[in-house]
Amino acid sequence: MNIKKALKSLLIYETPKLVEIKNWKIGLTERFLQLIILIYVFWVLIYEKGYQVSDTAVSLVTTKVKGIMIKNYPSAENALPQVADAADLVYPALENNAFFIMTNHISTLNQTATACHEVEEGHGSACNSDSDCIRFAPSPSKIGVYTGKCLKLPSGSGVCEIYAWCPLENDTHVFANAQRTLEFIRNYTIYIKNDIEFPRFQVNR
Repeated sequence: MNIKKALKSLLIYETPKLVEIKNWKIGLTERFLQLIILIYVFWVLIYEKGYQVSDTAVSLVTTKVKGIMIKNYPSAENALPQVADAADLVYPALENNAFFIMTNHISTLNQTATACHEVEEGHGSACNSDSDCIRFAPSPSKIGVYTGKCLKLPSGSGVCEIYAWCPLENDTHVFANAQRTLEFIRNYTIYIKNDIEFPRFQVNR
């Protein structure tokens, strides 16, 4: 008997019954709710593009510099040309979102730890006698300490002698040989590689 009822229930055709209620308050409420749903669908799917899935990219940028440079010292006796590669010129080797290439530098050849006169001008080491150069007092330029002697220069002025790396650096002659940049620096090759990964989609570029 139950099987017969079950078979009959499969062959029953049902239709919904529509009831029309003529009430402007209920009709206005229905249209208002429909409008809210339409606005929400438009906002989420069309304006906010809710159908799209986003992910935060993980990026790694690597740089590589290739090349050599030559720096000549025509004014220095017995000074061989200086040759360097990218490892010497790229300093520091790693930087955040950048890289640095040295295009020129100041070279002070044959420096030794000994005594020599302080820079003649601009550092306040002028003196008239040894008493003006207090022994072991730091020089105003912070590159050495006084020996206690006041040296007379060919110009006639007196400058305190210091213990330091001598001869001292002289940046006024950096372009004395008219070499504005290191030779061959223009021929350097810079390789930039940008690796991007989207972890959510397991995509690498």
